Amino acid sequence: MFTLYNVLQLTFIFIFLPFILLKIAFTPKYRQRILNRLGLHLPSMDAVDDSGPRIWIHALSVGEVMSSIALVREIRRRFPDWVIIYSTSTATGAGIARQKLGDMVDYLITYPLDLFWSVRQVVKGIRPDLFVLIETDLWPNMLGALSRRPAERPYIRHLF
Repeated sequence: MFTLYNVLQLTFIFIFLPFILLKIAFTPKYRQRILNRLGLHLPSMDAVDDSGPRIWIHALSVGEVMSSIALVREIRRRFPDWVIIYSTSTATGAGIARQKLGDMVDYLITYPLDLFWSVRQVVKGIRPDLFVLIETDLWPNMLGALSRRPAERPYIRHLF
């Protein structure tokens, strides 16, 4: 199934590549975030103390960010040593997350496009112990990459 999804995805990208490139070139909000969406500008997390688990919370846009504030606040209160990585897909969502959650999370990142190479790069860089998806959209490549990642701290799944 992943193979068919990726073949269709790459076919559509190839067919529409000129239009995609024009949209990126002439739309500042896409142009500014494209490298991040491709998984190429992930902040270095090597300096992070690995004694505590890493939780990655993803909220698509403004509504999801707003609905996750209480969750993030409670996780930070109950587990102050955990590293919280928070991602959004939209620039507006990122702005709200920065404003409302900036002091509660360790990293605010841009969620990658669901391309197999970009999600693999981001999952490898973040090394999450727990992934929380605050939306109803499913991202096959991301969920596949996360499920294939070896559990470094398998006990984390039993805390919630």
